[in-house]
Amino acid sequence: MVTVHIDNVLASKIGPEHGLTMEEVARLAYDHAPGVIGARAAGRDRPAFTRLPEQSDAELAALKGSCDAYRAAFPGELRDVVVLGIGGSALGARALKYALLHPYDDMRPGSERAFPRLHVLDNVDPWQIAGLLDVLRPESTAFIAITKSGPTAETNAGLAAARAWLAKADRDWKAQTIIITNEPDPKTGKTNVMWDMAEANGITRFEMPIMLGGRWSVLSAVGLVPAALTGMDIHGLVHGAAAMYERCDNEELVGNPAFLLSAVSYLYWTRFSSYPRNITVMMPYSYALQYVGEWFQQLWAESLGKRFDLDGHEVHLGQTPVRAMGATDQHSQLQLYQEGPHDKLITFLEVEDYGRDVPIEAGHCDVEYLVGASFGALLSAEKRGTEFALTQAGRPSLTIRVPKVTAEAMGELFFLFEMQTAVTAEILNINAYDQPGVEGSKIATRALMGAAGAEYDAARKAMGV
Repeated sequence: MVTVHIDNVLASKIGPEHGLTMEEVARLAYDHAPGVIGARAAGRDRPAFTRLPEQSDAELAALKGSCDAYRAAFPGELRDVVVLGIGGSALGARALKYALLHPYDDMRPGSERAFPRLHVLDNVDPWQIAGLLDVLRPESTAFIAITKSGPTAETNAGLAAARAWLAKADRDWKAQTIIITNEPDPKTGKTNVMWDMAEANGITRFEMPIMLGGRWSVLSAVGLVPAALTGMDIHGLVHGAAAMYERCDNEELVGNPAFLLSAVSYLYWTRFSSYPRNITVMMPYSYALQYVGEWFQQLWAESLGKRFDLDGHEVHLGQTPVRAMGATDQHSQLQLYQEGPHDKLITFLEVEDYGRDVPIEAGHCDVEYLVGASFGALLSAEKRGTEFALTQAGRPSLTIRVPKVTAEAMGELFFLFEMQTAVTAEILNINAYDQPGVEGSKIATRALMGAAGAEYDAARKAMGV
């Protein structure tokens, strides 16, 4: 079970100038009963992401069966799966790849593989795209195009490149493509070019729920389809999320890890007027969890970085999420965290069982105190030493402890951070599920690429194009 430990934010450990008391953390729980917590039991409306842990075993088996059928019907031997997406359509799949597959899965020979390799193209950098296509083979590669709305420029451009690459090898791109997107909403009459294209061409497709934003979608088909195609345990992922939901669906502070994290984050924003913690650092001491921080960055920044609150007041809220990596960034960022500005809250991700270990053997090491230890013990000591040094310097830190990186643990982590974000937004009185600031960039990009329409004409005029 994933657990949350807050001792190192308390005044009893880091002093009253920079520390909290359990009384004020508990008071926040009583003063703010956020709508997202307890909504299921009370029958209230609740965010779409909270319904994903309730997917049944039968639904998951059907999704896995569809993925197995796709692999079986693939025209050739399926060796590589490429995700074409950006932001929430890609970051969850990458976090899963590094957490649940071999750390150097891409380098393992085909004779050792029961499932295809997973690649995530989350940008439109031509160097990256051309480079990946250089090393893949058209006859053994499938592409998963993921977009919530359909016309996403990056996903459509990536799919166009994949289609052209397959066509040059005389391959049927339709048989080697999967589409994940929203079904058109009959209530609004809004169309979806990606859904319509998949339907017209008989392409395998999976639905992304209409009310589900990309950054909240990792436990939907967006994350589960790439996971199932490459041999990950999707039942374990959802079961882990469901177990965390049970712990978080509780309006009391005790036993609710999401509220604990939310309360600490909120108080460090608001309680310390002289030292507001406007930066939150996620620092996993685990190679397997390195991209959880990248996924969390989008979730936290896009959900909580808002100009207006729900009452229309201009508030310009937000806390900047930063990724660090233990022990690597002890040698690059820790000096800043320990002696620089008092503006950071550190969250460590700690793993108790790394799944494997490497001994430091006598006769092969000349540093005496290391002999007889292991790399796992060394990495754990690095985390504890960093935690101690920060505490001595009065710098607050949290620890989220993971017994072992498994599918269940990843489901727990994903849902914990989603609930933490949703609860924090409730306390701040902001909408966690929109991203109006991003839309302006999308319109400007489409205008620069020649999109037709009045809003794009206006954007071009404003940019002097």
